[in-house]
Amino acid sequence: MNINETKAILKEIALIDNRKLDESVAMAWHAVIGHMKYEVAQQALILARQDANIGYLEPKHIVQWGREASHRLNRTTTKNQPRT
Repeated sequence: MNINETKAILKEIALIDNRKLDESVAMAWHAVIGHMKYEVAQQALILARQDANIGYLEPKHIVQWGREASHRLNRTTTKNQPRT
């Protein structure tokens, strides 16, 4: 994902926890989650927010849930493809 997509993820997070966002925060998060596809990171964010063990969301939580998010997105995509 690009830096603007990382910022979009952070804005989504800030809607709930009111964290302060600036360029340095975005760059730090991007260094950890920037390798992910944006759609996967969005789904991972949803899963991480649902995880009762996570008190304060960190970039590692997005990465941690990334594999499950990717799996779910792939399963949904495969399920919705027409059969030939």
